[in-house]
Amino acid sequence: CRWMGSRRNEEHSWKRLAHILSKTGRFRDGAHLCGLGIEKYPGERFFPVCGAGALLEAGLKDEARAMISAGLERFHGDEDLENLSLRL
Repeated sequence: CRWMGSRRNEEHSWKRLAHILSKTGRFRDGAHLCGLGIEKYPGERFFPVCGAGALLEAGLKDEARAMISAGLERFHGDEDLENLSLRL
């Protein structure tokens, strides 16, 4: 992800790449990158939201459920995660 942005904007580069992968139908790749993003940037809610959405689009409901659950533990009451949970 470093080639997409300067070192000080590396987190934003991770977000852009995950978003691009998910929006271009590479749901598993996007979800995998989001899983790595969750580990690297645990305080950023984008990664569980984007990753869970990608997993749902890929039809991987069990994996999406786990990511949503972990995201809600960290970001209690997050509206986007709550809405994703309604798609399970």
